Amino acid sequence: MSITFGGSEKLGNISENWLFDFVNDNSTHLYFALSDITSGGNFYHGVILNKSSISIRDSIDLASSTAKTGNISITIPDFQYQGSPISEELFGGSNHYINQAVSVHSIINTDSPVQIGSFRLINISSDGDKISLSMTAHRPWDFISIPNTSTKEGTFFPVAYGNYANETSTAASPQYCDSAHCFPTPTNEIRGDDIYCLLPYGSGFGAGDSDPSNEQIHYYDSNLDIFIPLDPVDNSSVNYQNGEAVTAPTTLKRGFKWNEATEGSGNEWSSFHNLTDASNYTHASVSSTYPTTEDTKSLFIDVKQPAGYFSALTVYVEWQVIVSSVSGGSPWLRLRMESPTGETLSTQYTGGTWTGNTTINIQADSNGEIPKIEFEAKTATGGSGEACAGSCWIRAFYVSGTAQLNTSEPDNLNKTLTDLKQLYSGCDSMPKSWTSGETTKIHEAHRDILIRYTGMTTSTPDGWSTVDTAKTRWGIRWWQLEPQDLEKTLNKLAYEGGFVFRYKSNGDPQYITVPGSPSASETLTKNDVSNIQIKHTPFSELLTKSEIEFNRHPVDNKYRDFYSWSNDTARTNWNIQSKENISNVQLDALTSGEVHTTHSSELDEELDSSETQITVDDGTNFSDDDIIRIDNEEMLITNIVSDYLTVTRGYRKTDAVTHEDGSDILVLNFTPISDFASYYDNIFGDIKTQVSGTIVNPKYYGIEAGDQIAFSDMYPEKIFNSSWSGKVYMVTSISRTPGTLKFEAREI
Repeated sequence: MSITFGGSEKLGNISENWLFDFVNDNSTHLYFALSDITSGGNFYHGVILNKSSISIRDSIDLASSTAKTGNISITIPDFQYQGSPISEELFGGSNHYINQAVSVHSIINTDSPVQIGSFRLINISSDGDKISLSMTAHRPWDFISIPNTSTKEGTFFPVAYGNYANETSTAASPQYCDSAHCFPTPTNEIRGDDIYCLLPYGSGFGAGDSDPSNEQIHYYDSNLDIFIPLDPVDNSSVNYQNGEAVTAPTTLKRGFKWNEATEGSGNEWSSFHNLTDASNYTHASVSSTYPTTEDTKSLFIDVKQPAGYFSALTVYVEWQVIVSSVSGGSPWLRLRMESPTGETLSTQYTGGTWTGNTTINIQADSNGEIPKIEFEAKTATGGSGEACAGSCWIRAFYVSGTAQLNTSEPDNLNKTLTDLKQLYSGCDSMPKSWTSGETTKIHEAHRDILIRYTGMTTSTPDGWSTVDTAKTRWGIRWWQLEPQDLEKTLNKLAYEGGFVFRYKSNGDPQYITVPGSPSASETLTKNDVSNIQIKHTPFSELLTKSEIEFNRHPVDNKYRDFYSWSNDTARTNWNIQSKENISNVQLDALTSGEVHTTHSSELDEELDSSETQITVDDGTNFSDDDIIRIDNEEMLITNIVSDYLTVTRGYRKTDAVTHEDGSDILVLNFTPISDFASYYDNIFGDIKTQVSGTIVNPKYYGIEAGDQIAFSDMYPEKIFNSSWSGKVYMVTSISRTPGTLKFEAREI
């Protein structure tokens, strides 16, 4: 039990007194109680009139992962206090009680007082004879928004938590830029050749915060959907106004490589999809026998156009030329590339196998676009008796380049910089306030926000170890650029993190989560509970299918990934139709990096773009509801019979395309998104039971919301058609009045 009384509650004939301690801004106190008592050297005036109607109500909502404490009100006479009416002390004098703390303690018999509530005084009213004092739960996040630190220009320093990652590409050493995880860094001003970008660090964020590392700023290329580091790299943040900033060059210069390309019209080579593969080739076979003087096959490549003006462009390929047969005078086989800067590949081979790799300079056309790239496989014969046959092979194709703003167009350059509101960084997350290390889990961010912005103690909260162990895989990438109500932020993180945060009756912070294998701390019997009521959980709370969007993009805030989860057994049992009981969930903070298992060369057929039954080498590698990926297409497995998979094509907004026999099949796993779905399925995926009643055994007066309890030797003897044995319940609400405790509990 969360509240521990002194022991007298286990005896019969108990007497309970409630003590109210009102503190003012001068740190002096008023003491009221149900009956006169001296405790801790302070006399409590037994003046409370509404003894039978005082109630402290605490509840948790497992569906929204929120907690609530109801308001409380006491009525007292306007008695004489130190020579004047008590009303004059409460309001209008030199002491201020409004919005100050009020603690409520319980004393059973002669035991020591135990705190059962923590409130703030919010309203005082009087009818001339009696005074009503209204209190609300003490919530330290009231009237706070984050972010709350800004520059003199009015731009807010962002708040950002999570496991972020930068790219390392430069103009001198271009790299692929497909693995960054960035958050937005607002641009505040341009000073000389530098753009000042704001980071979530510095004096406005708490003492002891170390400077971040790897702060380099990235540019977002909307055409390629990638983040590219700006060059030169700046990894040194500076103290800037009320926080930290890092600079980026006004040229927006960036060097990188990419290989996104499509098959050009008129292409004559086979296996185009191998063009960018590191192991397999796209290829063409050619042959000519005199009087046929040549045989030519062209490979046309349409390279995806990045954003920006390119000052340098190169194409890289690995190639192979195989002359399989040759006869006569001087026939030859050649691999050639047509380039705006001249032929680069042009050697004529008269026999053997030749391999190599080549970097070829190209240039953008007059519109700044990358022209269509052409490779040519060609044999040639020149006289009687000559013949040549062979093949040309290309793989590992990519383009690299250096892009920047076009300084020859100053008007466009200035407009681009003026319109630039944010760039991006993958630097360290905001650090934990209570220990060392980055904040990379969603529950860690929740706790850090409470410490950083509300002043919550750094001492370990009750229940923290349980949540920390259960949520080790629940990562976060979340940022906030404009002020938002802190309570809304905390509730969002708690829901996505699968936990409830509350302040206990004694004012201590507490984390609660529903465990996968719950155990009860107390077992109640029919002798401990009166007015027992049992019922099933409402059908309206049933949650049997969720369509979950996640991985929010830092540029447009749209969600880049999708996961579907369904409890098919419950949907069948409760007669739920295909379009019913579907929840649409958008996760702003909880994130998942893709984890997959690769089954090499698993596809056992050539697959067109419309087939929904596919043949694999070994059907035991797969399960119903698996999400698989072949090339860039994802599919949902709906049924398996032996080595035949029935699938939904083009799943998760991918395109249904053709696939070659022997293609790899990846089985995707979106942990912790699947953990999120399983957590709420465990609570709401089926109709369960609820129990309510009144505790008549004072031994259990210490029960609070969030406690786990069980029942045995109950009346009724069974809960509907089930045994009480093996069922564990979480207390979801309590209503505490002097001498009485009512509760509601839900089967977990």
